[in-house]
Amino acid sequence: SLTTGALQGIENLRYSVDAEFDLLVRDLKRLPVTHVHIHSNVGIPRELFALPGKLSVPYDVTIHDYAWFCPRVNLVNGSGEYCGEPPVSVCETCAGGGVSALIEQSQKDLAGARRLFCPSEDARDRMRRHFELPNLVVRPHPEWIGEPEWRTEPLAAGEVVRVATIGRLSGHKGLRVLRECAAHALEWDLPLAFVVVGSTSDDSQFSRLPNVEITGPYDESDVDRLIERLGVRVALLPSVWPETYSYTLSIAMRCGLVPVAFDLGTISERMRAAKTGVTGVLLPLGAGAARINEALVRAAQLRTAEPCARGTGYLNMLRDYYNLA
Repeated sequence: SLTTGALQGIENLRYSVDAEFDLLVRDLKRLPVTHVHIHSNVGIPRELFALPGKLSVPYDVTIHDYAWFCPRVNLVNGSGEYCGEPPVSVCETCAGGGVSALIEQSQKDLAGARRLFCPSEDARDRMRRHFELPNLVVRPHPEWIGEPEWRTEPLAAGEVVRVATIGRLSGHKGLRVLRECAAHALEWDLPLAFVVVGSTSDDSQFSRLPNVEITGPYDESDVDRLIERLGVRVALLPSVWPETYSYTLSIAMRCGLVPVAFDLGTISERMRAAKTGVTGVLLPLGAGAARINEALVRAAQLRTAEPCARGTGYLNMLRDYYNLA
């Protein structure tokens, strides 16, 4: 589909790639398009990768996940765990074949780009392990974020710590981790209550856990107010794959929640890079529910001391993000 503000009253133009690819190219030339930005290779018709050449314009690519070399996309194996990025021969077995061909094709697609935008150094370094690409650059996603200042304050007697997970929780996003933490807290009568600020891929896993609340999907513009209304203090980011960025971490920081996460991927990189010094709690991947719950209670003793200082975004996207005139 094609969306453009240049055509008043026409929100979306739809093309059949099989039957109307030449028509799409013609219309894009008439607009005229001067640059192409590719965000994914998942489910994208191969013909669309030919568009920059057909239009004789440069293109950039943003690395949002690892589908460029992992058919499972998120480096999570059949057991639901981070695979550790083993040799390709192991990946072939894990994915049922096709990995070598995928890497070969991706090398061609990515090498032709003007720049490959990686949202973090961690994402850039993981891509470097699998490809020979001189055009990899680090570009955090365009957003304005904040970093809270913290002070330590012991929990009040009988205080229940309300813990948020933000977004849609699924297997690679830590669904099992949350279930096990909630079950452990219930069994040991810990002062923890969990709130899924968003949705899950399987609500039934929490049907017998009264200490878990699921709000349902939220509107992005309302999430800050929703978190304030829910009275949560800590953010559990239970992803078991190496995230390339994590908007949910941005939300947690912006709302003054203390993040607790695994020491993996960009989440840990961003937490360590926080300018305020106190970054939350990082745990080794594979830490059990008891250790995670202990960290959640400990993290709840950090309180926001001052309003969030605004972070740095991009004042001019063409100039500061794309480096285009």
